[in-house]
Amino acid sequence: MVRIKHKTILGFLVILEILVLSTASAADYKPKDYVWTTQSRNSSESMPCGGCDVGMNVWVENGDVLFYVSQSGWFDENNTLLKAGRWRLHFETTPFNGSDFRQTLSLDEGCIYIEGGGTKLRLWADVEVPMVFVEIHPNSPKGQEKNKGGMTLSYENWRYEDHLLTKAECQQSSYKWVLPEGTLTLADSIVPYRDQLNFYHQNRSETVFDFTAEREGLQALKNQIYNPIADRLMGGKMFAQGFIYDGTTKGTYASTNYQAWNYRMERLASTTIAIELTTLWREPFILTASNGDYEPISGYQYPVLPEPNVSRKRSAQWWHQYWQRSWIQTDNKEAAEMVRNYELFRYMLGCNANGQWPTKFNGGLFTFDPLYIPDGLPENGKGTPDYRKWGGGTMTAQNQRLVYWPMLKSGDTDLMKAQLDTYLRMLPTAKLWAQHFWGHGGACFPEQIENSGLPNPAEYGKPKPGQDCGVGRNAWLEYEWDTALEFCMMALQAREYAPKESWDKYEPLIAECLKFFDEHYQYEANKRGAKTFDANGKLVIYPGSGCETYKMAYNPSCTIAALKAVLEKWGKDSAMLSRIPDIPKRVINGDTCIAPAIVWERIQNVETPQLYPVFPWRIYGLGRPGLQTAVNTYEKDPHALEMRSSKGWKQDNIWAACLGLTEEARRLNLEKLGSGPYRFPAFWDPGFDWAPDHNRGGAGMIGLQEMLLQETPEGELLLFPAWPKEWNAKFRLHATGGRIIEAEIKNGKINHIK
Repeated sequence: MVRIKHKTILGFLVILEILVLSTASAADYKPKDYVWTTQSRNSSESMPCGGCDVGMNVWVENGDVLFYVSQSGWFDENNTLLKAGRWRLHFETTPFNGSDFRQTLSLDEGCIYIEGGGTKLRLWADVEVPMVFVEIHPNSPKGQEKNKGGMTLSYENWRYEDHLLTKAECQQSSYKWVLPEGTLTLADSIVPYRDQLNFYHQNRSETVFDFTAEREGLQALKNQIYNPIADRLMGGKMFAQGFIYDGTTKGTYASTNYQAWNYRMERLASTTIAIELTTLWREPFILTASNGDYEPISGYQYPVLPEPNVSRKRSAQWWHQYWQRSWIQTDNKEAAEMVRNYELFRYMLGCNANGQWPTKFNGGLFTFDPLYIPDGLPENGKGTPDYRKWGGGTMTAQNQRLVYWPMLKSGDTDLMKAQLDTYLRMLPTAKLWAQHFWGHGGACFPEQIENSGLPNPAEYGKPKPGQDCGVGRNAWLEYEWDTALEFCMMALQAREYAPKESWDKYEPLIAECLKFFDEHYQYEANKRGAKTFDANGKLVIYPGSGCETYKMAYNPSCTIAALKAVLEKWGKDSAMLSRIPDIPKRVINGDTCIAPAIVWERIQNVETPQLYPVFPWRIYGLGRPGLQTAVNTYEKDPHALEMRSSKGWKQDNIWAACLGLTEEARRLNLEKLGSGPYRFPAFWDPGFDWAPDHNRGGAGMIGLQEMLLQETPEGELLLFPAWPKEWNAKFRLHATGGRIIEAEIKNGKINHIK
């Protein structure tokens, strides 16, 4: 293990800070293209592409170019995250069926090239507005000679009629297993023109939100609660230059029936297809009686749509600059796959850089047909491209956080705002919940939360008569409220990583989350007995929850660590900080370890909250007091050992790196960032959730970053603290104070980069 002593750290830091001033003159970093030379068999072998808040799955199958389009925020009346549709380009002369076929993801340009038979396609999404472009160029003499036939452009939609949502499909919606009989996914409206197509999905005023409010006893208050899905409209326009509308056909793909709106080009020629997307909340478009087009909405600021050449240039420039923020490189064969997949997944995260809504942990913008996911189909054997487990507008904070933590060190703090802003939108609901059910202040954010801020109606359960209706009756989720504190800490740390940006708007979120724990556990103590605090004047966190695992816990260590860390970083409530109890300990075979809690009633899941004081809360770790206690916990706690894994959202790879356990970090991070089972290597298996598993990718990014760079509480740098000395590598990553750090290890020696 490579360790750098305190004095070396300081000396190296001075060199690095001088170097940062001259990085602009250094050679730009250009990530390698990712290339396929054969076609794909189905949508599970698709390649991601995107920008702004748009994601595409792109593949070539039997000579046809196909791509799904998704945009964040397409929540229907059931809170399913819909796709915009599937597009297909069919070439009569099949230029892509030859041996010269090539599909390239250009990370540096943020686009996909498809080439073959003299024909070349370029697909990309604009980075400033939600718009997709497809350029088709049969430019070479070879291409002009071979491609004299025509081409058909099809928009394929499986929501061409109302669809009865079955119990087997309930997981894609917020209803889950309490799905009312007769629930429909409503049909889209699709209006073709000579060379254009309008498509949109309009939610009704009454949605799953109303069902949720009534089920949770808030019917009388629902008009005060943020409702992001009533009347919501999601839609777009396709501009098909050089094509003429040619009617509809029907077909089946991946067990799902669809209807296609077809456009013909009789002779293949250079052209550009453009697809504009939009999503509006409570601002429905109105169809005019004359032509079925959208009427402009008074007061709505429509985005300025770019010309293709403008979009191509600015989008490529944005992606190139994105890769200058940070990078990791290695020439070691064992580590190369891990580093490549880190980069590919970071590209996927960048595709939602300007989204209003966060990247979902359970597939993000890049889900594909469930038919191709082992055990992924609903019980009825059918599932549309909209299907994913764990819902569309439902957020599982324990999973979401892993998608966003790595953005600090990668220099992508601007991408974090979609997630943090979502909490701000939900904040009034969280405050109303605490006031309505318990009569005190603060904001209560439950686990499995809707985009309205209410608990998921199925996960909330059904309290028995006389029970506290503010607490969901769910064996896994009850009393788990501390996950919101991680997003509070993200906002506080983002201020340190990007001090030139303003993060003040998140102050109310931090203040109200802390207030909830202070007031609620005084409320619980006063309800339970004569004393508000314990014998030492500390809060008693009971009933509590150590993640979803240690239930009915007394002073769970993850919650105690969260409150201590956030209060210390925030620095604005020393009185509350003085009331936080100590992190509980226990002795295992003579060694002091962090305890999950003082006591607990049962173990419900397979998480290891006794290591949360290591990460995310960084109370223990390299350069911090009590390192051996944390190492003991990792190495000797029987539950920690039993639950150890690299699957899905598991964090053992992160903890091993944070504790300087190089061989463990090596093994677990190689597993975590190893290629997934699908053709694109950063499309990981569902794990505990859905494919491509984004919380696995996020946890892998964090673990790799921690192997390369850590900090002490004083801001001193630990370079390559858990990196095998035989692995050559260099990186550019971010640190607190707005610092950008470049370093290199070669043949076991640490050097700086000029």
